[in-house]
Amino acid sequence: MSYERPLLSTISTLLSRSTPVIHALIGPRQVGKTTIARQIQETIGFPSIYATADSPVPLDSVWIETHWRRAVAAIRVRSLLSMMRRPGNATLQTP
Repeated sequence: MSYERPLLSTISTLLSRSTPVIHALIGPRQVGKTTIARQIQETIGFPSIYATADSPVPLDSVWIETHWRRAVAAIRVRSLLSMMRRPGNATLQTP
């Protein structure tokens, strides 16, 4: 069993809101950002993007643009899945 970060439930609640927002976890090294990010990905039940900016070389605007576009695409997929799962829509039904 892995350690569950205390902020997991708080962040999961914030992410469950219907407003699509791009979130970033920032903080000093070795405080548990990756651990909580992975735990959130496992529990939220919708598409998400994980990218680390921890690099030995400076990251440029291309890196930022690439991950921004991936996050925007994930938001669009989440929105589409949400619409398809609405009651009465037979396109996609989850058990």
